[in-house]
Amino acid sequence: MTNYAIHHTCGHSVDTNLTGNCQARDNRAAWLAKQPCMACVRASEAATAAAGNQAQGLPALTGSEKQIVWAEQLRCEAMRRATAAATTQAAGQHESLRDDLEAMAARIISRQVSAKWWIDQRHGLTRVLSLLATPEDRTDLAAIVAKARAAAK
Repeated sequence: MTNYAIHHTCGHSVDTNLTGNCQARDNRAAWLAKQPCMACVRASEAATAAAGNQAQGLPALTGSEKQIVWAEQLRCEAMRRATAAATTQAAGQHESLRDDLEAMAARIISRQVSAKWWIDQRHGLTRVLSLLATPEDRTDLAAIVAKARAAAK
């Protein structure tokens, strides 16, 4: 294991321990030098997730700064999965069904503003909607599906 000072494209320098033979270490160091550092990659991903959540109209999260950064990414992933599910459910049906399902998912997801809650649910993001949905939401969902079925006839 050899310590390399990697000068990343973002301008940061990071000391990195690399293993392997001399050629492999040099190749890895050269590749790493062509990439932004991990801190910049994470910051970029967090900013993208936060912007996506804001564009969806989701409220700001509460918690520590580190919790919020992580939870924004989790919430963005939950919304992405909900959107994908809405697209699948609405396949071959009227486009308004997908839009209605996405709007409902955003409304349900926007209720939870605790960063800690999102982090605690990180292993069950596919269950988030069912955890947060109220009986009224389930009634609304049934009405949306019934309306789409009636429009399809």
